[in-house]
Amino acid sequence: MKNTMPRSPLSTPLSDSAKTTELRLKNIFSGLKKRPLVLFLALVFSVCIFCGTLIACQMAEAEPTRPDIPVDWENLAPPALTLAPVDCNKWEVLESDFFSDVGDGVLALSGQVMAYASRVLADLMREAERTAAAEVTVLPHRPDLNRNGVPEELRLYVPASWGTGQQLEIWEDGRRIYTAEGDEAHMGWNAVFLCTLEGEDYLLQYNPYMGQGAAGYNYALFTLEGGAEKVVRENELLFEVNFGMPTPDGGVVDPADIFDPDEIADFMEEINGLLAHSVQLLNTDGGLLRTFEKEGRLEDTLWFLNNEPEVFSADPQRSLRENLKNYRDAMGRAAADWGPTRLGGG
Repeated sequence: MKNTMPRSPLSTPLSDSAKTTELRLKNIFSGLKKRPLVLFLALVFSVCIFCGTLIACQMAEAEPTRPDIPVDWENLAPPALTLAPVDCNKWEVLESDFFSDVGDGVLALSGQVMAYASRVLADLMREAERTAAAEVTVLPHRPDLNRNGVPEELRLYVPASWGTGQQLEIWEDGRRIYTAEGDEAHMGWNAVFLCTLEGEDYLLQYNPYMGQGAAGYNYALFTLEGGAEKVVRENELLFEVNFGMPTPDGGVVDPADIFDPDEIADFMEEINGLLAHSVQLLNTDGGLLRTFEKEGRLEDTLWFLNNEPEVFSADPQRSLRENLKNYRDAMGRAAADWGPTRLGGG
């Protein structure tokens, strides 16, 4: 799966100060589990400041007449869970003085600002609920993936915010700048590594997918320069292990048409060369995890080579290129002898 820079549900076309305030609200909520009362009060106060900023921006444009509306704060009805559409042309404004350590002022809330603030709070509450049960590991690495001289913090959430899998977040100066995700389901498998080459840090995403004997292996090596993925190297490999696939004339497919040992070996040399300079950050690919455990290092030795042990098993004394050629020949002979069969990958 391709990863893009995270898009917060709180993003708006407002000023930078409003965006910054929203990001700070998200950071406050990330700590609610430890200090719920103090931080919740801080959150409410921040929303008030934020809403005051918004109304000030709106009023600067139109300067409508604001009616003097008395407010019974003691008996004010709670906001509805489902918000009705707000007429942005109506400027019924509620005002109240506030006093705090960071400054005094008047809080002015219009109907549309209150509706927007409610949506902000609802999004924050949902995110807090999703991540409350997750185990968060702050990884020991401090890379500089966006090349700005500021070290980043890597956080791994297990389970991820939607309830399964893993979620990797990269933070800088209290701001999340990147998210990568992987699910436990086959179609959601993902593996992300921190790769260091000649003293420079990169993210390496590797996805060796195989389904019904058809394989699509790909990797991307990239930085986060300029606030987005900047790919510096990538490659893709397509092949099949369906050696018993029937052909229209009643025979079976030619192994050379679906499986090129040299092409596969070249690709694996590339990715294994990168993995040799990497540390694992996130991995939900069960087959890849088992391979790493078996080898005792980050190296993909192609699990499918041992998927049909009665026909072929990889020889650890031979190179991967040699094993790939011997595998193709052995599987091709078996398919020719048996005709269309069960031979193939998972």
